Amino acid sequence: MTFVEWAPNVDGAPRQAPPVRVYHRKSKTGCAECRARRVKCDEIHPICGMCQRSTGQCTYDRAKIARMNESSSSLTEKIPPIGESKWTLKKKVEPPALEPLVPRARHLLELKLLHRYMSETLPALTKFAGDIETQKYLWTIAWPRKAFEHEALLNSMYALAALHWTTLERQNQEASEAYITYLGRTISSHRNDVANLSKDNADAVCLTSTFVRTCIFSELSTRDLEPYTPPSVWLKSTQASGQVWAASWKWIADDEDAIASALFKSTSALMDPALMFHSSNRKGLNHLLRCNLGDDAAQMANPEIVVAYETTVSYIGGIKLALAAGQEPRIDILKRLASFPMWINRNFTPLVEECQPRAMVILCHYFALLTHFKDFWWVADTGEREIRAVEKILPPQWVQSMDWPLQVLEDPLILVSELIDEMQIQEDGGGEEFDKAPMQGGLDLSVPFGPGFRGERTWHA
Repeated sequence: MTFVEWAPNVDGAPRQAPPVRVYHRKSKTGCAECRARRVKCDEIHPICGMCQRSTGQCTYDRAKIARMNESSSSLTEKIPPIGESKWTLKKKVEPPALEPLVPRARHLLELKLLHRYMSETLPALTKFAGDIETQKYLWTIAWPRKAFEHEALLNSMYALAALHWTTLERQNQEASEAYITYLGRTISSHRNDVANLSKDNADAVCLTSTFVRTCIFSELSTRDLEPYTPPSVWLKSTQASGQVWAASWKWIADDEDAIASALFKSTSALMDPALMFHSSNRKGLNHLLRCNLGDDAAQMANPEIVVAYETTVSYIGGIKLALAAGQEPRIDILKRLASFPMWINRNFTPLVEECQPRAMVILCHYFALLTHFKDFWWVADTGEREIRAVEKILPPQWVQSMDWPLQVLEDPLILVSELIDEMQIQEDGGGEEFDKAPMQGGLDLSVPFGPGFRGERTWHA
């Protein structure tokens, strides 16, 4: 604001009107320099007239802020949401709140299962591993890391953790429901992965099938045995898993980063089918193959059935010898026992389904070996339960052939002492001469897709 110069009337001249104050309209958007000097700004851009005559520097900071505020405050009013006319919008539209990715209850449950898997289930799975450092890395680091990339594998981890939880707390309803839920999700996703098998998912598919096999095996310890039915679900499911392995092997066999391949190759016996099925493994078990043992002479005249019995007894006998030698890690011997249905001759399973006495007696010899691993939570007392149940349904003429499995139940140390004696006989030259001629039986992993998708199996000739 400016003032007009004025002085009082001292010489009697006519009185003049008082000076008039001239007010300038304050500029809300003038430049910073004019506002500081309290002079009117003509708001010429980019440099106002006053600044051109003086400093030459002109800053319109307030104007910029005012325009920004005006623009942002009216933005939502000028742009209506999709599907709404701009003429009907009367107020600012707030964006919808983001929905959680998963319900809170499921999120907490999966965190709980993951914690149980890492802190309880994994240590229980790997406590008897031979090369503990390698196994620890594969199980605790590499395997979970891959699970975060494959839904079926992640769900199988949750399912296995829930299953372990149920063995610790039998009456826990939350654990039981979690196991059923995540096993179902695992199988659903796993089927899709198998249908779209490729190099990218072959390793995860094999690992998932391993966990599924473990879950199905564990259910043997809780299945209803009154009335007795043969363990067909376990046999067939594990055999189907073997077909998946055969189909996946061409992608993971030479892949140094494949976890499934590393774990499989760590069990050297599984890499030598000729050794697993050799006739020398039947030392001490040949009485199970005698034609006069029972009333199945017609069956023993069938060469295919004879081969099925012989190779199965050889597989079981090879594990007995491994236990006696004591040089193979327990976890590796248990792998051989758990994968038993994958390797035996395809004609053995129908004989078990029909409850053929010879097949059931041979199967009981397998379960007798399993009793030495009841300290593994997913094995428990499966061996004893199955032997006791089969004993009740056998015809009288076959009961005597059950002597050895029943003796093992009464005195577990008898297995070790007998096997040490047999090993000593072989060392002294009394055993059968070993040759490298392979026997029929066992998956042929050299045929990638071969039998798996045709419902057949490939066996070493």
